[in-house]
Amino acid sequence: MDATVRSEFDDTTNSSNTKMARALGLFSLGLGVWQLASPRSHAKVVGIDDAPDENLIRAIGLRELAAAAGLLWGSQPAPFLWSRVAGDLMDLSLLANAMGSRDGDRRRQVARSMLAVAAVTLPDLVASLQTTERMPSLSLSRSSDDGSADVRASITVRASADEVYRVWSDLGGLPRFMTHLESVTDLADGRSRWVATGPAGRSVEWDAETTDDVPGSRLSWRSVEGSDVDNSGTVELVPATQDRGTEVRLRLSYAPPGGTVGRVAAKLLGEEPKQQVSDDLRRFKQLVETGDITRSEASPEGIRSTRVLRQRPGQPLAA
Repeated sequence: MDATVRSEFDDTTNSSNTKMARALGLFSLGLGVWQLASPRSHAKVVGIDDAPDENLIRAIGLRELAAAAGLLWGSQPAPFLWSRVAGDLMDLSLLANAMGSRDGDRRRQVARSMLAVAAVTLPDLVASLQTTERMPSLSLSRSSDDGSADVRASITVRASADEVYRVWSDLGGLPRFMTHLESVTDLADGRSRWVATGPAGRSVEWDAETTDDVPGSRLSWRSVEGSDVDNSGTVELVPATQDRGTEVRLRLSYAPPGGTVGRVAAKLLGEEPKQQVSDDLRRFKQLVETGDITRSEASPEGIRSTRVLRQRPGQPLAA
């Protein structure tokens, strides 16, 4: 598999979203510091210096600093972007209430402040929607007494369906983003051998057969009889709305080794398939869009609770 897979969408889109989130984080940082350090001067600019509530202004400053921390140093900006949108709406409500109790020049000054907040609300909302769109959606739609389950997940990738299909259909390259896989060997004639790391670090192995293969559209498989892990899956590639790339829809049915007991044990170790699917899709998106995967060298498998404390700053994983 080409380690430098890129699409016409990737660099510009990723860079734009990252820059927007960072810019909003810096804005929150500056505003929060100002509100905490000098609430009276902030009240004067806003137009409420005749009766400023300094404690309220400082509380809003703390809110801004919390958003700044998440946007500048957090790994998932979406919740902090949405917190900015909620904060904008709260600020507009407070300013509307303040304007109602004032007249003349102060009323006009508060109105200008409302327009300024409204102007900031738009990029906050746009960034929130764009970032949320790029997060995988995950649901566990069915779970039975024997521990088997049906996981459905989707993610939007800024690439054409043909590019997404090319990366996913390269069986030998699957362990690059499915880190619980040790190897996948193409046995020809639509059959393959999969070796994965199961609960407690033991390896599990199964053979699979391709049941449907439509280039650029769909790929389905299922394990053959007698496999360690009874599983099947389908990947569907659908054009995303507004030319945003390709929506990858994954459905995975599985019966983990050890049934319910094995599934619970795996979940405690951060290795439960539902968690794996979400992490795999994030890594797949990163691989297709940037050509590489960045994750902590202390925990290259992704999320695993026993290793969280040993994680170090992320860097590209060595080939």
